[in-house]
Amino acid sequence: MLGALIFALVVAFALGLGLAEWVRRNARRLRMIDEPNARSSHSQATPRGGGLGIYIGFLILGLMAAFGGLPLPVPDHFIVWLLAFTLLAAVGFADDRGHIPPPARLAVHAGAAVLALYALGWPSLMMPLLGTLPHAIATMLLAVALIWLINLFNFMDGIDGIAGIEVVTVLLGLVLVVLAIDGNVTAAMVWPLILIAGCAGFLVWNWSPAKVFMGDAASGFLGLALGVMLLDATNRFGVDPIAALILPGVFMVDASWTLLRRVIRRQRVHQAHRSHAYQRGSRLWGARLQRAGVTPDRARARAHRGVSMTVAAINLFWLLPWSAVAAHFPDFAWSALVVAYLPLIAAAVSLGAGVIDD
Repeated sequence: MLGALIFALVVAFALGLGLAEWVRRNARRLRMIDEPNARSSHSQATPRGGGLGIYIGFLILGLMAAFGGLPLPVPDHFIVWLLAFTLLAAVGFADDRGHIPPPARLAVHAGAAVLALYALGWPSLMMPLLGTLPHAIATMLLAVALIWLINLFNFMDGIDGIAGIEVVTVLLGLVLVVLAIDGNVTAAMVWPLILIAGCAGFLVWNWSPAKVFMGDAASGFLGLALGVMLLDATNRFGVDPIAALILPGVFMVDASWTLLRRVIRRQRVHQAHRSHAYQRGSRLWGARLQRAGVTPDRARARAHRGVSMTVAAINLFWLLPWSAVAAHFPDFAWSALVVAYLPLIAAAVSLGAGVIDD
């Protein structure tokens, strides 16, 4: 299997890298240019949709493995995984080229989430004090959670490199948690590592200053893929669900707190903005650099890199250890979640997430 995995990683990286460059070169012909506006975190017209290669690489390798052309283990109903991912990539690509009405996008997101839950065997859900929830309620709550993951990845993909680095570090953490539970479960590594490789290839072009943006073609797919892989780890490999929930804490807390704050303030939640904690932190970082004499473009690029690397550090050196605690000591899982999330909530509050001041 090792040779097949190495081949798959090389292919995923090459397609993530190569198709991002192809989109960059053909963006005007494809009508996939992101023009800066008052709500943007960039100052120059930049191609978008470059993350499409991450999806295409995953799809090609997934089909090869599912039909026996590549000796890699696949989960049950893996074709349904791929179908759900394809729905999101297709509607995202169409939205990158034009505008898909929000109700139509949401309908596709819901359909993809239901397909994913079917492929996972309709997972159960246990809540404190309530025990195992009725099947219909569990399915509804998990579908809403997956739809939220799909959308929050779009919301959080607002500065160079941040969405790609989130996928790389969260999935790396997931692989390490699973292997810590059972070092013989090599099947758990395969598809997360392939997705990591695709994102790494894309990040070559998306790292600040970005030459191409991810776009909706990949952000929605990555949100669902991350959710599916976290749920799959709880289903097949015995990872405590709370341990899995801890890993994407940066994105979960920032997006959820910002949305809650905007709802409370009666802002138009569907309207584009740049009031997430990571965006406000990036602007503060850039402003400080400019006061130190750094040019605006260089300050912006350095701030984007700094925030993205901060996210990576939090994921690997704060959230991953607490996820491991929750995985190994299930009785303390909820306590680990609270301890892991509280500093993230405090950071979102202190940075003014959800407050429009520009």
